[in-house]
Amino acid sequence: MKARTRRPPSRRLVRHVLRSRVEAVNALAAFFDAISQAGSEKKVNASPHLARMYGGGVKASASVSGADGSAQEEQAGVEGWRYAWEVVSFLKKRGAKIPTLGSGPMEDDWALSSEGEGYTTGEDGEEPVWVQRSH
Repeated sequence: MKARTRRPPSRRLVRHVLRSRVEAVNALAAFFDAISQAGSEKKVNASPHLARMYGGGVKASASVSGADGSAQEEQAGVEGWRYAWEVVSFLKKRGAKIPTLGSGPMEDDWALSSEGEGYTTGEDGEEPVWVQRSH
């Protein structure tokens, strides 16, 4: 008989998802802080069609050599850019809440512990312990 592998408890999976979300928000906040401090001429990468549509620019990207280091070069395509202030303005007009690290990075302590942390459902592979009731 083949042993069935147990799935990890969902609370353990959710904890990792929440921790990853906190890390992503902190990285995005650091990005927005960096572009806001860079000045009005700071450019960020954008798709060529959005760059054309919103006042950015498009340029042919640099040639890259073959994977084997040979002299063969291929055109990688085009790259677009937009002004950072325009991107932030675009997002804010559409209701985006731009995160910042002004009050420090978001902490993930709340994602690591929760009410009932010690509670188990028996899914952890532990055998139940029977205790006789005393009268």
